[in-house]
Amino acid sequence: MRIALVCLTLILAPVQTKDVTFRKVSFRYDPSLTGKILVKQASAEAIEGPDWEGPAHLSFVFGNSYADGHRPSSYQTPELRIYRVGDFEKALPDSRLTIARLQSLLSANALDTWKGEIPYLPEYAAIELFHCRLKLLESRSISGVRFLTAYAQDGVEISNRRLQYAFSGLSKNGKYYLVARFPVFVSEPESDEWERRYEKILNSNLTDDSPEYRNYLGSIIDSLEKRNEGQFDPDLRKLDRLLQSVDVSQARF
Repeated sequence: MRIALVCLTLILAPVQTKDVTFRKVSFRYDPSLTGKILVKQASAEAIEGPDWEGPAHLSFVFGNSYADGHRPSSYQTPELRIYRVGDFEKALPDSRLTIARLQSLLSANALDTWKGEIPYLPEYAAIELFHCRLKLLESRSISGVRFLTAYAQDGVEISNRRLQYAFSGLSKNGKYYLVARFPVFVSEPESDEWERRYEKILNSNLTDDSPEYRNYLGSIIDSLEKRNEGQFDPDLRKLDRLLQSVDVSQARF
């Protein structure tokens, strides 16, 4: 009896991506993230109110995105922004401290030991309720930290409405600050369960520092840390690859 041995070679199709270029800023993205990217060069705004968007910047808004299919929808719009560091420092001198803290975080690669909020601009009238799944993202052009988080003015429920993937980074030449926020989603039953657990501890004295609330956040962080990156919508790796592809070395705006 002859036994024929057959060797099969698996050829993996390359990941299909689309390219975007505006004002000599470019990046690649997975088409499943969005059907259309809206780009604009936003002018500086007056520094007033909690929704100040910062000085002049480039904005890349992900329209017709993956987030549109989720109900209830997120409070966040998927967006990437590019700022000039010098403009931030002129408009808001205190931003120098935020930039310096970010540089310290990135240069020391201190993700495992970092204390306090992740340096993030523009600064809103809100607090970082938690952060987890920190990861350093680097390329020839940029360096930054991505993390999962939620922002609010006080202790609130965590759900698919609030959960977001955030990125805070700098260009390698130090000229540009990059910030991105993308809503991310867990399963609807799990999100609903998080809300029910919040309702059980809700009372008139509950704050973001209350032991019950810190325990509540701890259980959510534990759940977020345990799952793999493909168990989120979108897959966190798709967002990582997008940001690692950003090239601002020739930016002009």
